Amino acid sequence: MYSLLVVDDEKVICEGLKHRINLLRIPKLNSIKTALNGREALKIIDKDPPDIIITDIRMPEVGGLELIETVSRNKPNIKFIVLSGYETYDYIRSAFKLGAVDYLLKPVSSDDLEYHLCSLIKKLDNEQKLKNFETEKNTENSNVLLIQLLLSQYLHPKVEKKILVKLKELFPHNFFIAGIIAIEYNLDYRKNLDLISGQFELLIKKLSYKRHLKFSYLFNHSKYPVIIFNISKKELYPRIVKLMKDFTNNLEKILPLNLVAATSSVMNSVSSIKKLYSQAEEAISYRIMYGSNQVIEYCNLPAKSQKLNLSKGDFIGIENALKLRSVKQFNLLIDKYFSREFLKTQTIENVKKLYHVILKKITDIMNCQEYFLTEENKKDFDKFFSLEEMKSYLKDYLYKILQYISQHEETEKTVVDIAIKYLKENYMKEVNMAEVSNMVSMNYSYFSKLFKNQTGMTFSEYLLMLRMEESKRLLKDPVIKIYEVSSMVGYENAHNFSRAFKNYFGISPKEFRKNNAII
Repeated sequence: MYSLLVVDDEKVICEGLKHRINLLRIPKLNSIKTALNGREALKIIDKDPPDIIITDIRMPEVGGLELIETVSRNKPNIKFIVLSGYETYDYIRSAFKLGAVDYLLKPVSSDDLEYHLCSLIKKLDNEQKLKNFETEKNTENSNVLLIQLLLSQYLHPKVEKKILVKLKELFPHNFFIAGIIAIEYNLDYRKNLDLISGQFELLIKKLSYKRHLKFSYLFNHSKYPVIIFNISKKELYPRIVKLMKDFTNNLEKILPLNLVAATSSVMNSVSSIKKLYSQAEEAISYRIMYGSNQVIEYCNLPAKSQKLNLSKGDFIGIENALKLRSVKQFNLLIDKYFSREFLKTQTIENVKKLYHVILKKITDIMNCQEYFLTEENKKDFDKFFSLEEMKSYLKDYLYKILQYISQHEETEKTVVDIAIKYLKENYMKEVNMAEVSNMVSMNYSYFSKLFKNQTGMTFSEYLLMLRMEESKRLLKDPVIKIYEVSSMVGYENAHNFSRAFKNYFGISPKEFRKNNAII
């Protein structure tokens, strides 16, 4: 377990960070203390040294840089994360020179906090494992631990040649296979991470021992648990596939999880492990088409040259269903195009492309881009675990959009009705669209477009119609003078009124009154 010290001269920030970190419930972080300046921090460090320190740079008495320098000199194992504003990059540079390992920009988000602390804890874990390795008496166990650490480093982009050399020394056989396990991430998974990790290791050891297979196991690499098998001959490949199948079956009996396994091809070089891992990753991406409790073999994947077998006519069917808002027809097409039979020869890239094309068509045709832009309505393709899950999402997505549109249309109709009522009651005053759009709390441009869509006229045209129709009615009364009519329908200048009237009806107010009198 690890301890953390937060140092900042602003108590609100200090306590706020502590509270947020506690809420994150970061695994292996069991103690969080705070200090309001560097001097107070030094006293705490001297008495009970933490594993990690998050410190501000600018503080009275003992500043962040002095704190890092002093502590790094006496207790070099303590890891520092620097808190900084955008204007303090020079200080950050100095902090790294003095021994800081990371930095956070204010204001700090909870996601950033979790990511950086978890990364640092993984680093501390690796350092602890290396220490354990140095004191390990059992050579075989030590080698397993070292292989895990070296593989973890080797699978990252930047690799030193000496790691590869060391791996060659440690693996007894020439042939390698990469295996990956995909777990459907849910609350049970997150709550039982340590339990799952332990069961993984015990079970794979047991199954491998039975089959006399050499393996190395990395539970926390990247997104998936990784297993690197080291075998003496290619012919053992079917046994690896069988082992992975037994592994998923056995683990699903122990823990309530949906699992899919994948295997790479077989290669005969340590330097090929990266490529094998990439193959296994590609194979596991096909889990959506295979479903759970399967072993997906890289060698059985469709050829990458395979094109998506959908014509323009197929897409027109989807478009028509959307335009007609036919949920039934849309659902039938989704079931057809995302059936295993239809997709059995397709690459995962094509399935992904089809998913995004349909998602875009829903958003565009339904004219609901603003709905899709909200975070809770997005669903990344790579997070789906089965075709059924993806189909359900697309169907539900359309259903929710139709609900959203229905509510939105009702709201928009109400807004235009309110605007029309206001115009009918106030056309005789000086009225403009900015005033009315503000009154209904709507964006000026959007209100303008909405008003025309609902009434068939622009705001100005509708206001003019109200004024002209009322002026025509008033002019029929010979007692009311023309300049009075002008004022009564919102024109301060009688000349402007007469010109507007003639443009609208084709005759002047005077001619209208004269003709009307005769009629």
